Parts: sequence; structure tokens; C-alpha cells
Amino acid sequence: MKLELITAKKRVNQTAKKSRSNMIHETLDSIMREEYISHKKNKDDINELHQLIWEQAINVKKKYFDVLSTYPNDYYSLMRLIDLSKFAEMVNQEEMILNCYNTLSDSLKSSETGRKFFQIMLNRVEGKKNANPGSRIIDFTVKNFDGSTFTNKSLSGQPYIIVFSATWCTPCQQQLSKTIELFNKYKGIGLKLVYFNMDDNKKTWAAHIAKHQTTWINVSEGTKFSNSPIAKQLHVTHVPTYFLIDRDGKIVFNSDAMKGDQDDLELYIPKVLKTSK
Repeated sequence: MKLELITAKKRVNQTAKKSRSNMIHETLDSIMREEYISHKKNKDDINELHQLIWEQAINVKKKYFDVLSTYPNDYYSLMRLIDLSKFAEMVNQEEMILNCYNTLSDSLKSSETGRKFFQIMLNRVEGKKNANPGSRIIDFTVKNFDGSTFTNKSLSGQPYIIVFSATWCTPCQQQLSKTIELFNKYKGIGLKLVYFNMDDNKKTWAAHIAKHQTTWINVSEGTKFSNSPIAKQLHVTHVPTYFLIDRDGKIVFNSDAMKGDQDDLELYIPKVLKTSK
């Protein structure tokens, strides 16, 4: 009889936890539903509607975090926070994410999942600092296409561009001709270029080099973009991303942090070369 009571109590607790998680889930879904409906009333064009939702995405996530913070003991709150941190609009919102994380119970934060997530967020914060214009570029070592080891220390005292790219990335390929044009225009007066390939297939990478006859420094970690340690250390969240490094080893331009493109990049090149166009 006693065992039956304990078993029944466990079932009640499990049902309560499941119900609470479902309630949190439904509350979060209702926030997005309401946001979608409010914009749908005013917008007939579906593309404009999606753009509006994207623009409001961060505010929606703020509402999500408020909900999760009211359930600090629920494991679902931690798991949903981890999931939300991966959304594109959350890439540069580490402070907001950590503020929500800090509202969770000590037991959740000290769990293995909680500790791992916290470390990931700290790494993202550190990566952002590393990538800020004005910061010294991190030292990195990576394999060259010919199998030799390349380190950016070998470019000490020289200005250079770092491009994070991939053969599967459509914008990367669309911008490749401009990158080649910039390199050819300035290489004769001292500009170097390190082209980071984010493919995990060397044959595909080799075919790309052969096709475009790129003579700059071709390097790769031989891993998927999502697994790249160097990309994470520099908070590279998408490709292509461009960095410009001056003779002192400082980041002068970061296309991601500065919301710039190749035209903006070129404006900074004469400054690091100490020459005019």
C-alpha cells in the first residue's frame, strides 16, 4: 500500500511537471501567434510581413525570456533558452540571454547542461571582444592547402584581409569576383589575403581553388563551419565575413560588427597601406 502511494505521488509530480512545461510552451507560442496576427492585419504582402516579424524578432524574444524567468525551476525553461540562443536574431544578444539564464534556479545552472550552456555563452562573449575593431587579432594556426602549417604571426607587420567563406555559400560565390578584384588591385603594394575555407570536403575546396585560380593564402580547418574553433574565437556567425588587419596587428574592419560590405572594406584598405587609391 505504501509503495502504491509513493508511485502514485511520483505520477502526480511527473504530470504536474509535464503540464507546466506544456503551459510554458503554449504561452511562448501564443506570443508569436499574436505578433503574427497583429502584423497580418496591416500587411497583405507576405514578404513584407516576414520582414516585419524579423524586425520585431528581438522584442518577441524579450517577451519569451520574461516568460521563462517566471519558471526558474523548470528544466524546460533552460532547454528553451538554449534553443532560443541559436536563433539568428540572438547572435549578438548574449547579454540578454545571460540575464535570463541568471534568473534560473541554482540547481538548473549547476546542472551539466546549465554549466555547458553558460560556458558556450561566455565563449561567445569572449569571441565578440576578440573581433571588435581596435582589438588585436588573435594568433591562430591552421593548415594551408598544400598541407603545410600557416600562422598569422608570419604576417606580423603586414596589412592583410581575412575572409571566412565556403563553397556552399551563395553570397560568398557572388562576392568572390569582387574579392579577387580587391586582392589583385592591392597585392602589389603589400596587401595579403588569408582565405578561410569553411568546407569539410577537401576535394570540393581543391576544385574551387583550381576553378578560380586563387593565389592568396588558402587555409582551412577541414571542419564544418559550425565546428570551427577559429571562427568561434572571432565570433564569426555567418559567411562571408571580412576582417582587415593593420600593420600593428589590430582589427580595423569587421564586416559583421560594422554591418559593412566589400565596398566599405575597400575604404579602409588605403589607410592600412598608408597610401591613396
